[in-house]
Amino acid sequence: MRCNIPEKQKIMFDETTIRLLDGRIVPVDEILELMKDDEYYYGYLGKAALSSSSAKLLYKSPKKYANSLLYEQKMTPALRDGNLLHTMVLEPHMLDSRYEVVSLSSRTTKSFKEAENNTDKIVMLEKEYRGITWLKKAIDECNEASSMFTGGVPEEPMIGNLFGLPFRGKADYLRSDCIVDLKTTSDIESWKYTSKKVWHYDMQAYIYSKLFGVSNFIFVVVEKGSGDIDIVEVSPATFDSGEEKLSNAVANYNNYVRSNASKQYVRRYSI
Repeated sequence: MRCNIPEKQKIMFDETTIRLLDGRIVPVDEILELMKDDEYYYGYLGKAALSSSSAKLLYKSPKKYANSLLYEQKMTPALRDGNLLHTMVLEPHMLDSRYEVVSLSSRTTKSFKEAENNTDKIVMLEKEYRGITWLKKAIDECNEASSMFTGGVPEEPMIGNLFGLPFRGKADYLRSDCIVDLKTTSDIESWKYTSKKVWHYDMQAYIYSKLFGVSNFIFVVVEKGSGDIDIVEVSPATFDSGEEKLSNAVANYNNYVRSNASKQYVRRYSI
């Protein structure tokens, strides 16, 4: 059942300042400049503002969100590969400064550990790097997909208030009429289901559409095994489901996290 929330309660964005979760009131133009720095965006702002990722945790359980504030996010192979593809497609000029490629057989070797210890860059095996380069080529060779990443601005940050709380976001690619978001998947056939039921990308689409003031959101989905590409337009029904989920996530924050009562959260139902 969709929550009926008055429009003024949904979006209350002060164009000049924003109050963060720690109580600080910061000028928006100042914080947008700071958000270009990844250390600030994922470090301080990772706790001082919510995001689509934290909303997903809150929607599932406020305990999961509270625990995420205590422990650093683990870099999974899927996240690592996705980040590399994003850099290749959206910020290719940053590849040399972010990544170091080594010709080794495994990540478990002593030489790989030494390479990681001797650099601030992300170390990738040559075979891993080649695999993502192949996905980048698949996008480049598909005119419809590659054209999605032209005529706009990559990695554009924004911050604003949704349901009375500060949310941050970085649009993969912001165009005048829409946001284009790049995703990778190991199973493109099931992505239509898992995108909402597992990954809750409908919440991301809703959050970003409101933060950036656009009504169109498009996912470009690339399958890692085949290089197959789906271009997925977000429907009004998907925006609606994202809105409903976000209202529940915010309710979990207000009811359990803000009051330091996340350990009291339980689900009750019958089967």
